[in-house]
Amino acid sequence: MKRFHLDERGQMAGIETIPFGILVFVAGTLLVTNAWAGVTNRTTADSIAREYLRAYTRAETRPEGLADGARAAQLVAASHQLGADRVQVVEPTAWAACALATVQVTITVPEIRAPFLGGFGTQEVRVTHRDRIDSFRAAIPTSGEPDACL
Repeated sequence: MKRFHLDERGQMAGIETIPFGILVFVAGTLLVTNAWAGVTNRTTADSIAREYLRAYTRAETRPEGLADGARAAQLVAASHQLGADRVQVVEPTAWAACALATVQVTITVPEIRAPFLGGFGTQEVRVTHRDRIDSFRAAIPTSGEPDACL
C-alpha cells in the first residue's frame, strides 16, 4: 500500500485571488454607480434651470415670474426626489423685453454612495442657463438696446 504525502504537492494556487476579485468587483460597481449618479444629477439640474427659465420668461410681471419659476423648480426637484435643502437657485436679475435672463442652479449631492452606509462627503453640481424674455408681453419694458431681440 502506498502512503500519500501530506504536503502541498498537487495543490492549486489561486484561492487567495477570490477575495481580491470580489473587492475589485465591488469597487468597480461603486465607481460606475457614482459616475452614473453624477450624470443624472447634472441632467436634473439642467431640467430645473430650463423649467425655471421657461416659467420666468413667459410671465407678465417680474414677481409673478419669480414665483412661477420657483414653483417650476420645486416641481422638478420633487419629481426627482430632491429635498428643497439640496437645491439652490440664483434668480435672474434681468426683466426687460428681449433681455437675456440667466439662472444658476446648484444641487448638493453625496460624493460617494455606498449600499447600507449612505453617502460620504458632498459635491456640488452647478448649471447655468440663459433665455430671452418674451418680447410680446405688453407690461414688460424694453431694454433700450436697438437690436436686443435679434
